[in-house]
Amino acid sequence: MQQIATSTRCWGPAPARCCRLSVRCDAGRPSVATNAVAAPPRAAAGVPPLAGAGVAEPLSVSDVGKSTNIRYHEAMVDRREKELLLGQRGCVLWFTGLSGSGKSTVACTLEHMLHERGHFTALLDGDNVRHGLNKDLGFSAEDRAENIRRIGEVSKLFADSGAITMTSFISPYRADREAVRARCQPGEFMEVFMDIPIEVCEQRDPKGLYKKARAGLIKNFTGIDDPYEAPLTPEITVRAVDEAGQPRSPADMAQQILEQLDGMGYLRDPAMPTLTVASALQRKHSDGILDYSCLCTGAVAAFRAPARKPLAPRRAVAVGANNKGTTNGAAPQHLEVTDVGKSTNIRWVETMVDREDKERLLGQRGCVLWFTGLSGSGKSTVACTLEHMLHERGHFTALLDGDNVRHGLNKDLGFSAEDRAENIRRIGEVAKLFADAGSVTMTSFISPYRVDRDAVRERCRQGEFLEVFMDIPIELCEQRDPKGLYKKARAGLIKNFTGIDDPYEAPLSPEVVVKPYDEEGNVRSPHDMALQVLTALEEAGYLRDPAMPTLAVANALQRKHSDGVLDFAGL
Repeated sequence: MQQIATSTRCWGPAPARCCRLSVRCDAGRPSVATNAVAAPPRAAAGVPPLAGAGVAEPLSVSDVGKSTNIRYHEAMVDRREKELLLGQRGCVLWFTGLSGSGKSTVACTLEHMLHERGHFTALLDGDNVRHGLNKDLGFSAEDRAENIRRIGEVSKLFADSGAITMTSFISPYRADREAVRARCQPGEFMEVFMDIPIEVCEQRDPKGLYKKARAGLIKNFTGIDDPYEAPLTPEITVRAVDEAGQPRSPADMAQQILEQLDGMGYLRDPAMPTLTVASALQRKHSDGILDYSCLCTGAVAAFRAPARKPLAPRRAVAVGANNKGTTNGAAPQHLEVTDVGKSTNIRWVETMVDREDKERLLGQRGCVLWFTGLSGSGKSTVACTLEHMLHERGHFTALLDGDNVRHGLNKDLGFSAEDRAENIRRIGEVAKLFADAGSVTMTSFISPYRVDRDAVRERCRQGEFLEVFMDIPIELCEQRDPKGLYKKARAGLIKNFTGIDDPYEAPLSPEVVVKPYDEEGNVRSPHDMALQVLTALEEAGYLRDPAMPTLAVANALQRKHSDGVLDFAGL
């Protein structure tokens, strides 16, 4: 990947602007109006030059749990801007209920319905998460509480990115679910209670776990020898039978939830263009006029070819009062289960909407941009600047900052070698979840140990993990010292500080190397550094041609009129 060098002498964030777009119609002529709003400035303004730079006042830091000397980084692209891009409101749909109640089946069905309407979703399944992020947890009361705490933090990260987030976990303890609710914004957390009697769940027993629990082969099994505390006031209650006493299908249950989501205002009118659509219209021509010869039915058909593959059906069937797990009442066929780490009797749940479906919707390839470097090297600043650039081009992004994650998911970790390794393992799993959802995902972590970074790479698809090495000498970082941590470390007030009394192992063959100076010896700005990374992304094929409509754009055009022509007068 080519490293881009420029001769700019500017330091600090470029005068970036966030464009909020709206479609308007002047005298019957379509155009796209731009209401430019200045992006909030980054508090940290990049790495200062070697000499002649005054030392800035250290930024305030705090302690959260075991994580010390951290501060929350405000991003350039906030939640509201991502929601405008996607045309929806981020939220958490927390499916809870006994094993076999249909949580995963109904959540998968709902995700498919939402995807078909052009909405961006994330599905976090209990068994799937135990294959990665939570494979170190068993099923004791303590481990179950930690399981729910972690996934609550991850679901909040997705909702903060504007995603309609579905979680499918037994989550038997009321206090744990309420703790997740308390971490979310008011109205953002919706408890979906799968109110299916244990007799029905045990009849169905898709994984054969009730049979094992009754035989004493599984201990602490919810509903048998461990309690399930039903929600007291769930936002949505899904029952096994309808008013006529007939068993309900997963599609009927999912439709109930979708209608309630619609009524709560979380979903846009399917005929209303999202910001992505408006951005595409503006990008097509500088005057904002849509070229119908490129975006009418012919182009839509060309973009959508080849046709999407048929969605794989879910193996589980309707959950009814007298349903025994098969359509003919025969004994259920138990699904294969396995053990991963401390997590036992779990299986991988295949979803109806796969990664490729989401990438087509977003018009990009999911990936992980792993920013690594010393404290003060500019990781967070450059990552924030890059996210802003990508957002301006209509791309969906996620930014996972080291300090921010330690305010939530990893607040239970300190800075010992073991805790640092676990910190990177967890965030690597979360970054993989975002990349699997089609997001261009940026992480900003010192991540000092080579083996930990390589372990994250191993968990990703080939070519999906791009290591971005902020190759800034420690002298520059210490001169800058944005949080005053080098000064504390030199005074012995902080132990195990990377670069001082704990090593930083530089990458051996990173995909992108960012240096502080250009070829002419001029100090590079964060904007210039971010542009280098963006160029590398483009050359690697992760970003679409800005003039090419995404599937979301094509779907919106197609929905508005059957002939694919957008009616501006109606917008």
